[in-house]
Amino acid sequence: MARTPQFDVVVLGGGPAGTGCALRASAGGLSVLLLEPRSEGIGGAWVHEGPLVADALAGSSRVGAASDWVDMVRRLAGTVLHVARSTAEELERTGVTVAPGRGFLSGPGSVMVLDPDTGDEQGMVEAKHFVLATGTERLRVHGFTRDGNRLLWPEDLLRLGAMPKSALIAGDGPLACTLAQYLCERDAGVVLAASGPRLLPGAGAALDSSVGKRLASLGCGIAPGAAIQRVVPGWDAESGNAVTLSDGSTHTVDAVIGCPRRAASVAMQGGRKLGIERGGDGRIITDRRFGTGAPGVYAIGGVREPDLSPELCRADGEALADMLLGSESAGPSAGAHAIHRLPGAAWAGIEREDAEAAGLSVRAGFADLKATLCSRMGRASEGFVQILAETETGEILGVQAVAPDAAELVAPVVHAMRLEFTVHDLAGLAAPWPSLGEAVMLAARAACGE
Repeated sequence: MARTPQFDVVVLGGGPAGTGCALRASAGGLSVLLLEPRSEGIGGAWVHEGPLVADALAGSSRVGAASDWVDMVRRLAGTVLHVARSTAEELERTGVTVAPGRGFLSGPGSVMVLDPDTGDEQGMVEAKHFVLATGTERLRVHGFTRDGNRLLWPEDLLRLGAMPKSALIAGDGPLACTLAQYLCERDAGVVLAASGPRLLPGAGAALDSSVGKRLASLGCGIAPGAAIQRVVPGWDAESGNAVTLSDGSTHTVDAVIGCPRRAASVAMQGGRKLGIERGGDGRIITDRRFGTGAPGVYAIGGVREPDLSPELCRADGEALADMLLGSESAGPSAGAHAIHRLPGAAWAGIEREDAEAAGLSVRAGFADLKATLCSRMGRASEGFVQILAETETGEILGVQAVAPDAAELVAPVVHAMRLEFTVHDLAGLAAPWPSLGEAVMLAARAACGE
């Protein structure tokens, strides 16, 4: 009778959280098995479902036509493949065993490995620790059924031989806005049907308005709060898809691209009988040491906090691995520390409306880029930095920026938030001069009432 394979750690999911945990734990001397259900390979949703593509598009140079489409698709497809392969090679070098499969938590100390396609049982594995890193999944888009040709997810763009001349993007957030801007800059006709009243849920009103104005200036039609009611696919390759929205408008476009919001993945099976609890939005509830309530079972990354950015998901995984190795750790990452970015804009933390709704007394510090020496020297375009702080304690609650390299301005504020600096601490720092970083200090001082 074959002996049941045994490991110190079994990680379910090969996204940033799962790979971060597996690499750190294996480097520390633990035997690690990583189960990945995706046929595309390691990387998770960030690599294979659009966000990595959007990040690459955000860095693309502006071109006034679609003639660069084939080269762009080839480059981005190569980027996705490189990230997946290089991560898999790093796992192999570190000694992590990687196998295709899904995990079913069959009982304390064991997991049944299932075929990712058929669900057939592949065998039992025993371990001391099980790490749930199954990430997030797309929410359903009403009236939309992907066919990979004309009704698309963002990653399907990498398989098209030509850029759509017109598109309706159903969704909101950085991914939807980045795709809309990229297509508009290349003269495609675009309608952005946002899920709610704002293009960027969670961002402040000023930043949301700035991004909306920029898209409108590029010719993008914006339909806030307009959901897809019906899609009638074109009857041949030359005819467009007729899309009816909830506001009564009808649009005929070459492609419909779904960019729905994401929620914690419910792919993990067998957890309920072990006492693993989920919140109303599907996220796994954990304690300050990633514990799920089931002995030896932990949850990290998007499955416990859907708003975590890739870098914070990886930090989650590394922090848990440190704990399993007996080292002290800062504990789970906070979603408020995630940096959300798109071309020319970025934000982190909460907005003023949410803070006031929670009963907090807040002060917002605003700095126009025109007030910096860098701008007066002609080295910056229009934009701003705004920092939100709690009035009494000075706790930094959020930051938003509109600037050519907005994420670079938001990053130091987020580092201050992670280190629990107050806005007074931030205001006392010095920025390189001349640089746009001066706007961060000016906004912090304004938030202090200076």
